[in-house]
Parts: sequence; structure tokens; C-alpha cells
Amino acid sequence: MSDKLADRVGLVVLPLGFLSLLSVPAIWAYQIYHWLRWGEAPHIPVSEALQWFGLSEPQFAWAGVQKVSDWVMAAPLSFFLFFVILAFLFAFIGWANHRETVADQAAKEAKEPRNGKANPRPNGTV
Repeated sequence: MSDKLADRVGLVVLPLGFLSLLSVPAIWAYQIYHWLRWGEAPHIPVSEALQWFGLSEPQFAWAGVQKVSDWVMAAPLSFFLFFVILAFLFAFIGWANHRETVADQAAKEAKEPRNGKANPRPNGTV
């Protein structure tokens, strides 16, 4: 990926990631409104969000994996979204930093001569 394309991707991904973090307080606001209006706060688990998109809960043959899956599906949607979005942003920022480090190293190696001398040409001629 070229540097210009990576910059464009960063200009799109980072703002979208930070804006998507706003979904967490939006869910909380909905739950607070519901609690104030009707006296009970709705529990919105991850499994319910999957149902909104027409997806079913995953089923696994291994009992331990199924227990972990059931625990994640029962978790509050707001906390799940917060940690997933945060992990995505950290991964993207780490990837961008790695690309920059690799590019800096390549530029540094391109400037340094391979034989270790400061000026490989005799008498400083060009």
C-alpha cells in the first residue's frame, strides 16, 4: 500500500472509529431514557444485537468454547462494542506506527552507504 493510500485510509478509519465509540453512550442514553420513562432499564445483550441483523448465536462442538461464546453473547452490548472498537483502533494505530517505522528505517538505510565510509567517492568528488 502506498503512503498516500495509507494516509487516505487513516483519514477515514480513525474518525469513523472514534465516531463509532459514540455508539456506546448512545446505548447508555437509550437505557437511561427507558429507565426514567418506564422504571426499568432494558438489558441489551450482544445476542440481541445479532438478532437485529438476522444472525443467530454461534454454536460450537467444544463445550469450553461454547461457554465462552455464551458468556460473550450475554455481555452488555455497550461494553462489548467499546472494547471491540477500542481494540480495532489500537490495532490500526499500531499498524500505522509499524508502517512509519519501516519507512523510516528504509529511508535511513538508503542514505547510509553500504561500505560504512562516510563518503565512498575519493577526494569528496561527486
